[in-house]
Amino acid sequence: MKTPGRSQKSASSKNRSPGMASAETAYNVDDFYDLAAVKSPAQPVLTMAQTMCTIFSVNPQMQGNRADYWSPFRDQMLSNPKQFLDELIEFDKEALNKA
Repeated sequence: MKTPGRSQKSASSKNRSPGMASAETAYNVDDFYDLAAVKSPAQPVLTMAQTMCTIFSVNPQMQGNRADYWSPFRDQMLSNPKQFLDELIEFDKEALNKA
């Protein structure tokens, strides 16, 4: 998974905001395994998958003239939920403002 906005590992948990610390404990890795098992997710989940793919530079699979973001999101990001959560936690949100 490419991570253009990911901060350096030296930016450890001591530099995280309180909101990020609570986000770490709010999600269980098993929840993401359950999400990966969904074959046809609801539209809000598809929108989130498209957003995550865009942020982390994961290309969609083309299904005719329709872009499918769910399959690459599930296969590339949800295949390792712990890594995905770590990527989200370490993501440099300020990099989005610079783009």
